[in-house]
Amino acid sequence: MPNKPVKLPNLPILKVKSTSFKQPVSPCIVMMSQLLNCWASNGDSAAVCKKLEKLYKSCVDAPQVMQKTDSTINYHARRLLPKINNHRKSK
Repeated sequence: MPNKPVKLPNLPILKVKSTSFKQPVSPCIVMMSQLLNCWASNGDSAAVCKKLEKLYKSCVDAPQVMQKTDSTINYHARRLLPKINNHRKSK
């Protein structure tokens, strides 16, 4: 028995949800995670964690330029939308 292709209904408007890629990422998050893990395993006043504390404080105090990463799906949706609309109008 041959498989028939599934026909999807026409979408009136193409919508793309906002992605979480637009959130800027801080470079100090990794250091903070390492510091919290050190405190959890050794106690919050352990001498082993002092170096991580200094590194984390210097990272937080330094001016940071966070890069914003954009998803390309919205770019491609905007680029292809006129082609989709023109295709529907010509039918």
